[in-house]
Amino acid sequence: MKKITGMCLGLVIAVLSSAGCQSTAAGSARNSLDWSGTYRGTLPCASCSGIETKIVLTKNGAFSITEHYVDEEKGDFSNSGQFQWSTDGNSITLLIDNENPRYKVVEGGMIMLNSDGSVPKGVLSQYYHLKKVK
Repeated sequence: MKKITGMCLGLVIAVLSSAGCQSTAAGSARNSLDWSGTYRGTLPCASCSGIETKIVLTKNGAFSITEHYVDEEKGDFSNSGQFQWSTDGNSITLLIDNENPRYKVVEGGMIMLNSDGSVPKGVLSQYYHLKKVK
């Protein structure tokens, strides 16, 4: 009897924890926002006036990024490849060799995250936003 009760309890716990994961994913940016499209903005730069950034995300997991370092000679860079969703479905990582920048996907835009995955705070935090333009 104890064995059956233990198995039933284990089954109930598994079902409840699975349901909890599904509800989190259902309310995630990946599942609830229209995230594919083009994002633009000027990100902060330590050595220039800003980095004009354009990122295009597609439904099949591909991205392209172009960056222009304002007032820098030879300051244009571009890359493309695949991006990966976080396990909670609220942020993405651009899979670029030796970089892997991360962005939190929000309604109408994206926020470039710090290297530890946190949202920037403080007076410059507003400058880490890219706006969805199409």
